Amino acid sequence: MHKRFLTRIMQMMGFPTGAPFKGTPEQKTKMESQFIRKADFMTRNGTPIWNGEFGPVYADPANDADAASINQDRFNLLGEQLSIYDKYQIHWSIWLYKDIGVQGMMHTDPKSNGIERSSRSWIRRNVYNLMRGESTRHQKLKQL
Repeated sequence: MHKRFLTRIMQMMGFPTGAPFKGTPEQKTKMESQFIRKADFMTRNGTPIWNGEFGPVYADPANDADAASINQDRFNLLGEQLSIYDKYQIHWSIWLYKDIGVQGMMHTDPKSNGIERSSRSWIRRNVYNLMRGESTRHQKLKQL
């Protein structure tokens, strides 16, 4: 029987309250040492490592005049994280690929019919139904 362990490696530099990631040698060293510390148990026990929860929060250009610069720093942070995972051959899945404009690498157009007609609670409720496999909800969400 194979055992797998999930790790959660969040970088505060990817959040609004964290210092910006500028790719300095000190920041890169800190990121790698944090990874090594968190993966130590799995490494010592020879288990596969999977980071299943990571990724930055992106700034909204509609609400932040410096969004382009902030987001570039956060894209660079994400690239550095992926470089570390590649170096150590770590399996990963980013927590969001597409969302409504907060943490996904892809965002739904805020002027789309689905977003204009929908509230966050509607989206949460229907994502739950999608996860349960209701195909009519799936078709509606695909249109967002």
